[in-house]
Amino acid sequence: MNGLPDKKDLTRWNRSGLRRFRYVDGNAIIFLETLRQAQRDSFTESGKLQWQSLETAIAQPSNETAEQRQARWLQQYHAERRDYAWEILRSYARAVHILGEYLDAYANETFIRTATQWRHVRRLVNMLDYHPAPPASAQTPIVIMAKDGKSGTLTAGFTFKNAPEDGSKPSVFETLNDLDVDSRMNEIRVLDWNKSQIDFVYNDSTRSAVFPLSAPVEDISVGTPGMLLVDVGTQTKGLAVKVTGVSNQQVILQGENRPAGFPQVSKRHQVRLLLKPDFKQSPRISGDNVVILKSDHGLSENAVIAWKSGSTWIAAIVKEIQNDRVRLSRTAPVPGTALYLTAFSDARDMNVGGSSVRRVILPLVDHREQWGLFDENLQKINSYATYNQDGQPVYTYKNGDYYDRVYFIPKDSASVTAEAVATVLESKPQYMSFDGDPGMLSTGDWLIVQTGTGGRAAVVTALVENEHDYQLEFSGAFSADGIMLFAQFEVELRPSNYDVNETPVFLIEPQHRSDNHSFLPLALIQFPELLSIGRKLIVEGKSSAMAVMVKDIDLLNKRVKIEPAIPGSELTGSGVTNDYTRYYTKIYGNVVQSGHGETRKEKILGSGDATRLNQQFDFDVEQISFVADPKFPNGVRSAITIQIENRTWQQVATLNDSGPEDPHYAVRMKEDGTLQIEFGDGVHGRRLPTGSNNVRIIHRVGGGLSGNLAANSLRKAVKPDPLVEAIYQPIPSSGGNDMEAVESMRDNAPGSILALDRAVSLADFSHLAARYSGVWQARAYQKSSVRKKHIEVAIVPAGGGKPGGLADAVSAYLRNHALPGVAIQVEPFEPVILDVRVVIRVKADEFDPDLVKEEVLQTLAAAFSLKNSRLGQPFYLSAVFKVVEGVTGVANSQCEINPDGFFDTDGNPVTTRLITRGIDGAIKRVSVFDYQAVYIDRALSVIDITAQAFDL
Repeated sequence: MNGLPDKKDLTRWNRSGLRRFRYVDGNAIIFLETLRQAQRDSFTESGKLQWQSLETAIAQPSNETAEQRQARWLQQYHAERRDYAWEILRSYARAVHILGEYLDAYANETFIRTATQWRHVRRLVNMLDYHPAPPASAQTPIVIMAKDGKSGTLTAGFTFKNAPEDGSKPSVFETLNDLDVDSRMNEIRVLDWNKSQIDFVYNDSTRSAVFPLSAPVEDISVGTPGMLLVDVGTQTKGLAVKVTGVSNQQVILQGENRPAGFPQVSKRHQVRLLLKPDFKQSPRISGDNVVILKSDHGLSENAVIAWKSGSTWIAAIVKEIQNDRVRLSRTAPVPGTALYLTAFSDARDMNVGGSSVRRVILPLVDHREQWGLFDENLQKINSYATYNQDGQPVYTYKNGDYYDRVYFIPKDSASVTAEAVATVLESKPQYMSFDGDPGMLSTGDWLIVQTGTGGRAAVVTALVENEHDYQLEFSGAFSADGIMLFAQFEVELRPSNYDVNETPVFLIEPQHRSDNHSFLPLALIQFPELLSIGRKLIVEGKSSAMAVMVKDIDLLNKRVKIEPAIPGSELTGSGVTNDYTRYYTKIYGNVVQSGHGETRKEKILGSGDATRLNQQFDFDVEQISFVADPKFPNGVRSAITIQIENRTWQQVATLNDSGPEDPHYAVRMKEDGTLQIEFGDGVHGRRLPTGSNNVRIIHRVGGGLSGNLAANSLRKAVKPDPLVEAIYQPIPSSGGNDMEAVESMRDNAPGSILALDRAVSLADFSHLAARYSGVWQARAYQKSSVRKKHIEVAIVPAGGGKPGGLADAVSAYLRNHALPGVAIQVEPFEPVILDVRVVIRVKADEFDPDLVKEEVLQTLAAAFSLKNSRLGQPFYLSAVFKVVEGVTGVANSQCEINPDGFFDTDGNPVTTRLITRGIDGAIKRVSVFDYQAVYIDRALSVIDITAQAFDL
């Protein structure tokens, strides 16, 4: 038979590794040779061939190889022969080929692992009581910002949408529940959120401090006076300083010894620095030696005045004059005292009785006040008189050997009293008075009192404004002599990040930490009524946000208990966080769940017929929304409501468990994405009552991967509402997925038979989580726990990205199918971004290198996309070679993966289970943990492809 086996059928067993069975072993060429040999035997009589055309027209070597035989058969098939019977034979071989291919295709469609057509796979999995997962609608909690001062109930169905930058159709979302809103719940902050806890230190030994700046300050130079203020409890303490150094990052301050109560170490939020005083003024003189006179007193500085205290004369020098204020060289007299201007006489040599003597000649007593005589030191003295022959006084004098000058109070005659030059209006003023008006200066302002020994801080305690002047009182005891006041500072600085509290938002004491909950201290004086147990909140940190629920409220200590726990606050956590710090964390109280889709008007589904069993209706509306429901096999149910004779019927996953009177219905997906709705047969589920157009339906439209939006995508309300000012979406929408594809059904259907809708083994959890409509793939693994079984499930959300609220939905779905006491934690998978460096060699005379290069890029991105990756699956360098060299035009290649290491989507290094390298140091294999997936991200992966000419 020339090497062709003698067989009665054309089927064969398949070798391992094939994705499809090959039921037909042959093609038209082989079939023609088989027919030729069979006919040759039939047309041979007595050893002689009767049909000569059956002889091969091609010489057959005696030692023919398999390759030569295939070439001969191929030439035989295509050769032209002028023989009608041969042409009939060849046509028959071609017909058998076509029929065989059809049989092969249909045979493959009868087996779940090889079927490719959706309807065939659906029929196969239906035999396992498995139904294709419907498309899921994305969901996300949405923040409602109520108008200021508004409160009330926002009914379900409030719609909003995104604004795609590419101009595509926006995705419409709507709220799924009623929500009681209150503007006081718009944004809640935690206690001390804007109070930095970083230490600010005043160095006692050097009397200096470093004041950090958040930005450079202009017009500040060395020597600028300032005031350093620190809030201590309900009081503020001040310290006078001056600038000794300035840079863009800091100001160096030099000050005085710390006054009482001024802390050496404080917190940045307590500190302020006042610089560049605009007010600079010296006060008018005051004190025990100052008198206030009428402004026309006529006195001048250094004049000697005298006054009478009782029966005693006292003299003083005028030391300083400021308008109506006069400072004396001694304690001032009481108000009402008359002041007299003195004259003086100096000592001189004179001849008395033929002798030269030195005397201070004074007026006679009648021309001066008798007892108002003073020496140079203004000490009171008595005079001596010189008389003539008649005993009359000639003059009075003082001995010039003892006195160089004598002061006296002159008058015109003995009968005339000396004339006062002024009368004391006010004596010893202790307050500080200033000329003009105080401008913007007011009580409570800080000022620097600059004296000869340095500056001191004070605060204005009283201010009285008069017509032409004003008076100040301030803390501390100061003499007005020689002082200068600085106030009304133009520049007020706060230390850099003074309002940034980087401490954790949660309480870190051991008694407040748990793996299940966290305690948050709130900056609320009075808690709104709506902030109650069971209230849903969103806690937003620096770079992420999470939905939580209020579990308890401590009004006395003004804090709330929330679940789940904020990362880092768990007993097993670090107790620190870089994300959920007090400054960056915001708590939103008006939170409601929203879903992709928009509710449409009621439609008539059809008419009921009580005589029919399992009556079915096709609802030919595409993109029906599906909402999360853990009781359903795929974790979602269709967002439809069916009413029959004003009664709302209940949607169930299957009618198998429904009773005869249960008003239930089941929903199945059709291949075109529309719905088929089935009612009961009177045994499993109630039959429909007979009626005309009595089956009515309300539905929502919107679903699929397009609803998986990044955070802050949903911004615009479709229609305004009197309660709503704005909306905010801090958490990405997730859970949206298209209808289950054939590949997914192939994997999930067999697993569902093993799981039987309950989760016991890790494989059960993996299969059930992967079956959830919003999940591309899942993998369960177990963590050891002393008290109970703890299951971790890593999921890849449909469309990739962050899981958002999908993790909670999948967790609830798994708990609904798990045994009691099993702790389930659904976590996002950890990305391991694949970088590829490839050198391809292309036959440039046959292929365009640029086109081949682009094809390699597209093929790599598709082959190793996230959807095609597998959690926990090791990655081999050989897989890259297989894909690259499978592209038409690539003769051979050199490939390398992740030469710079492995990173996640945020650029952080990733630790994998094991990396295997070749002798050249290149990575040959990377083994990952169960929660990791290696894949190419078109936006993040570095794909370096170099094309070279191929030379033999």
